[in-house]
Amino acid sequence: MDFDALIVSAALLAEGKTLHSEDMQDGRFIERQLMIRDPFASSVSCPRSKSGRGRSPSPTASTSPKAGEPKIWFTSMRPVAEVLSDQYHALLKVIRETNPDSVAAPAKITGRQAGNLSRTLKTMSRDGLVDLQREKTHGRPVVKATDFRILAAA
Repeated sequence: MDFDALIVSAALLAEGKTLHSEDMQDGRFIERQLMIRDPFASSVSCPRSKSGRGRSPSPTASTSPKAGEPKIWFTSMRPVAEVLSDQYHALLKVIRETNPDSVAAPAKITGRQAGNLSRTLKTMSRDGLVDLQREKTHGRPVVKATDFRILAAA
C-alpha cells in the first residue's frame, strides 16, 4: 500500500495548502493546490533527532514558517502519541497545579525518580510543552502548553 498517496489524498480532500513530510520531494506542487515541504531539506534546517521530532528554524532564518504553519512537527505518529499520552498530561497537570520550585516536588508527587523525571521534562521542553527555568542550583519546570491543536494530513 502506498501510504504517501493516501496522505496526499487526505491533504487534498481537506483542502490543505502545505504538507510537511521528509519522505516526499521538497517543493513539489500537486494538483495546483498542495505544496510538499521537507522540513529538513534546507541548509537552515531544524534540529532532527532519532525521536522523529522536528522544530522550526529560528525566526530570522529565511525558511522560517509562515503564519499558520506548524511551529513544531513530528515525522511519525509515535512521538505525537507520546506528547498526547495520559502520562504527559498528568505530569503537566501536576506542574500547573503545584507550581513547583524544582523537579523534586513533581517527582515526589508522581512517584518517579528525579533523574528519570528530569529526562522526561527535557523532552517535553524540546517539544515546547514546558519551560525549564534555570534557578541557582536546579531547573524549575513551568507549563507552557495546556491546549493542543493537531494538524494531520491523514
